[in-house]
This record gives sequence, C-alpha cells and structure tokens, in this order.
Amino acid sequence: MPSISGKQHSVMIAAGGLGTRRANWSRFLPKEYFPVQGKPGIALLMEEIAELGKVRAVMVHHPYYSQFAAWATRVLNMPSDYDHVAGTAPEAQRWPGVSLELIAQSGPYGDITSVLNADDHLSHPDDLYVMYADNLYPRAQPVMHLSGMEAGTAVIARPYTRSEAAQRGVIVCDSDRMIRLVEKPDDRAARALEARYRDRRQCSGL
Repeated sequence: MPSISGKQHSVMIAAGGLGTRRANWSRFLPKEYFPVQGKPGIALLMEEIAELGKVRAVMVHHPYYSQFAAWATRVLNMPSDYDHVAGTAPEAQRWPGVSLELIAQSGPYGDITSVLNADDHLSHPDDLYVMYADNLYPRAQPVMHLSGMEAGTAVIARPYTRSEAAQRGVIVCDSDRMIRLVEKPDDRAARALEARYRDRRQCSGL
C-alpha cells in the first residue's frame, strides 16, 4: 500500500450482511451502527480511515437497509444538519478529509461482491483499502500499518488461537499468499484446520 501523502486514497467498507449471527436487533439497526466504547462502531471506523488524510470511501450495505443508509449518509457527511434541527451547538466535522458514499450491494451476496461493487463504483483505483464494518480494533491503527507497507497487497491478521476461531475466523496462507478464508469455524472445524495446516504455521486469526 502507498505511504500517506497529499493524494486521495480509496477505501471500501464491506457492510453487506444482515447481522443475523450477531443479534435479533439487526432487523432494526445495522450492526455497524451499534455502540462500541460509547459511540457507533461506524464512527470508530471513520476515525481510523481519517488517519489516511484525504479519502474517498464507499460503504457497501445490504439493500434491506437502503432507507436507513440514505439517512446515515447525511449524518456521517453533514453533522451540522442535526445541530440546525435540534438547536444544539454546532459540532465540527470529525473527519473532514473523508468523503463517504453508501451504496447497496448488487449481485450474489458475499464479501467479494461488496469488494467488486466498490471497486467499480470507485472506477478501479490504483490503491484500495478493504475494511470490514464489524472488525473494530480501537487504538490498533491497522490502516496506518497498512499504509506504511511497501508490498502491493497486504493483509493484517492476528496469531491463530482456537478459542477465538469461532468468533473471528481463520486465514490460511501458503508462504506469503492467502489461499483460504474459513469464516467462524466451530471447534471441530478448527481442529481439522489445525491438523491440516498448523504444523506448517499457515493459520492466522482474523
């Protein structure tokens, strides 16, 4: 990924799911807006993205949330609207360098569909940061770490532990290439992955 500079960076945020594994309140509120450390999760993600400087970001959401997304686009890009209606003291834009668009996912459901939708919408940028709306690591600054890497493609992952596999998933690598992504395997599936790959140190955690 490129180093931070005055150029505009491109970021896609995958938020195409319905949150059915998280909780039944996802039918009312997309999981990326649920509070984390006292603020909506999406706000933490926006703060992280803003560290890059000038950014054009696209969040791909499930079509079910289209009406909610129309409101969220306004709130995330124009915070002064709330102050005008509520009569509260104006609040400065917390991420002035970020221009965020929300678009509905089009095509077969899946993370790769979200990535392709965003890539098309952004007109196939030379550099593209791919983020997941529900992968929040406050203060870890993963985007900043990616921006400092010279490799053309990089993925940040944590060391594999079976206890976290069912909540976070597992990345399987062959040398320096990612060859498999296993989403939230149960204990039996995690053990099978260990038997096949761990002796060669090929597993990482999401």
